[in-house]
Amino acid sequence: MFFKTKIIKGKKYLYLVENKRVDGKVKQAWQLYVGTPKQVYEKMTQPGKDIEVLSSSYGKASALLAASEKINLINIVNRHVKRRDQKGLTPGEYLFLLIAGRSENALSRKQMRAWFRKSSLRFIFHPKHQLSSQNCLNYMKRFDADTITKIEQDIAKELVEQGYTPTKLLLDTTNTFTYIQKGENIPKKGNSKQKRFDKNLVGLGLVTTDSNIAFISETYPGNRSDAKVFVDIFNKLCQRLELLNVDKSGLVIVIDRGFNSKDNVTNIVNEMHLIGGLKRNQVSDLMKLSIDQYGVLYKNKKGYNVYGIRCAKKEVFGKEFTVILTFNERTYKRQKLSYEIKKKKIMEAVEEMKKKANRKGRGRKLTQKGINVRLVKFIPDCYRAIFNYEILATDGHTEIRFEVNQEKERKLYNSFGKSAIFTDLEAWSDADIVKTYFSRSEIEEDFKWMNNRLVIPITPVNVRKDLTIRAHIFICIMGLLLYRITQNELDMDMSLQKLAQTLAEIRIAVVKGEGRKTSIIVEKMGANAAKIFSKLNLARFLPTN
Repeated sequence: MFFKTKIIKGKKYLYLVENKRVDGKVKQAWQLYVGTPKQVYEKMTQPGKDIEVLSSSYGKASALLAASEKINLINIVNRHVKRRDQKGLTPGEYLFLLIAGRSENALSRKQMRAWFRKSSLRFIFHPKHQLSSQNCLNYMKRFDADTITKIEQDIAKELVEQGYTPTKLLLDTTNTFTYIQKGENIPKKGNSKQKRFDKNLVGLGLVTTDSNIAFISETYPGNRSDAKVFVDIFNKLCQRLELLNVDKSGLVIVIDRGFNSKDNVTNIVNEMHLIGGLKRNQVSDLMKLSIDQYGVLYKNKKGYNVYGIRCAKKEVFGKEFTVILTFNERTYKRQKLSYEIKKKKIMEAVEEMKKKANRKGRGRKLTQKGINVRLVKFIPDCYRAIFNYEILATDGHTEIRFEVNQEKERKLYNSFGKSAIFTDLEAWSDADIVKTYFSRSEIEEDFKWMNNRLVIPITPVNVRKDLTIRAHIFICIMGLLLYRITQNELDMDMSLQKLAQTLAEIRIAVVKGEGRKTSIIVEKMGANAAKIFSKLNLARFLPTN
């Protein structure tokens, strides 16, 4: 083996050569290009300069892929979304990439291509065509309402077969504001949960099971009331349970006060058991009971005592139910402080209006109508009965008579920290009924995480037609489902946000050596990340070198 210098077009190039004797003659066996004199010098004086290292996220994508395999997501989607017999990604794979991309902050179809180029998923999925905005949109258009229902149905069947049979159901709704200006039937102005009354809203109804697993989702116009949406969701729920051969009579559904109506309550108790909440004015007589009469039921997760008392049966919505009153001291303090802060602001605003109504000199005075509009807008509905006011205008002078109704304020104070729960489960203990009712916080937590960029955010909604809006919401729901599956598989005391943060610590590095040989290594990670990596066996998705 020896070095050989070649002169090509007047420039010197160094090669490593080995000769071998073949049939009595010396012949060159191979030669390896080493470089120009300058390149050789740099390699000798700056070793490792030619090594390239590219770091890629791995934890979120691989964990979500493991969860999707567990529930057979990709195959189920491919079963219901047909395409031509062609090479490239299947509809199920496209859906998964849209989920994974959104979890990695690729929040628009245009960002998907750039994200995929750097993602570790490029070693697992090999699209024939680029993940262009148009390709992503074309596949989203295949997820109409009927197709989404069929996919959810098959996923629910898969979950039941794996032991996720529901015994408790949580039903709730929310909405999210959008920047859609010219949409179709879904984006509408309504009662915004985020107080963005100037924007069009998209409504989302969700039913989850005991393990906080998404069971049914419903996308609906932002101006529909909860009570009306409930009918569609509940009917859909009953149909799904029947198809899965799940006995409805043994189930309990937990609903919020917004769904209360005589028809809705009657429909529920005809099918399954019910635990719900009552408004203060429905149990105003019971709110008078002294806290001293309450007993400690249990300690909540934050270590606070939850007090309760079972009252005599009460007729509500045309039927007798067991009613339990609860009291939480922390909630009492929070509600009391919130009211007192708002009351102070209201009183200050009234004084300011009095001055503006009778101002002298330049400037427009507040009219009687203007004052009334401001007061109605400024005083929240839940406090409106507390404040009495009258606006009188005589001889160019406007008088605002404003006072606090002491008796109604006393009743309001007496209701702080208290909740009224009704149920047909008379045989259940008070503690079990109250715990089950307050488990509603689990579904509320899901809605919170769907506004969190670390997990699987709904916003921004970068589509405007009903078909693609439904597909967009479905992608986010499936992402949330995969996170919850992962959470249940790990069985670690870890919130979704903490799980997402920990998964983000799991990264791989693509290393290209001087000989341009590529190797894949797992980067150093924390103890919790290492535990997740091992427990979910994420190494199985690593590309081979």
